Amino acid sequence: MAELWAIHDALSHAWSLGFRCMELETNNLEASRIMTGVSGALVDNSLVIVIRNLLSFNWGVKVRHIGRSANGVADSLARLYRGTPIGIVTFAEPPTDAVAAILRDYHSL
Repeated sequence: MAELWAIHDALSHAWSLGFRCMELETNNLEASRIMTGVSGALVDNSLVIVIRNLLSFNWGVKVRHIGRSANGVADSLARLYRGTPIGIVTFAEPPTDAVAAILRDYHSL
């Protein structure tokens, strides 16, 4: 459920910022299956219904599952903010601690 809330918040935030084309990557296989309709799990869950509604907006969202090892930026940010209050954090520039992970992920493409 935590991953689904993060996906909901990311989609809502991206839409409100005006993004109309994005790739959403998650290392949670079941969450990616739920969002793409491959899994029938939680089909009646209100959060899943809202996420699927967000995905139906007039925009291009590609959802894909990636391995944890290919998600260094997310892991870096999670470690950086572990133990802080729950909420949305927006960056104008990446935190210094995440730059190395960004470069590693970029060069592994």
